[in-house]
Amino acid sequence: KHANVGIDVFNLQVLLTGQAENFEVVEAFRQRVAGIQRVRAVFNEVAVGAESTWSEATADAYLTARVKVALFSVKIDGFDPTRVTVTSSQGSVYLMGLLTPTEADAVTEEVRFVSGVKRVVKLFEYIDH
Repeated sequence: KHANVGIDVFNLQVLLTGQAENFEVVEAFRQRVAGIQRVRAVFNEVAVGAESTWSEATADAYLTARVKVALFSVKIDGFDPTRVTVTSSQGSVYLMGLLTPTEADAVTEEVRFVSGVKRVVKLFEYIDH
């Protein structure tokens, strides 16, 4: 079976992105990951369809880099942009991390204006600070 699935893990939560040839492949993969001991949650964002091309994958990598740079523009006392994990797939940007609600809102607002971002998906866990 053909699939191109990216796996990102933050704080025992797993994000699946990419493409697979059909829903059965996606679901089988999700179930295998969910069955791993200590995995708290699986966010399945794998699309059914053709695998991304080299140029699409390169565009996603470039988008991820631009988003990471943009995070340094968030001006909140004590905010550390390296606490945010950024993943991009087909123009969608996925954000994971342990942030305060204020930090999460500021990060989301900054990211949504980065050129090339089609959608922002917040997968944050919230902390009091």
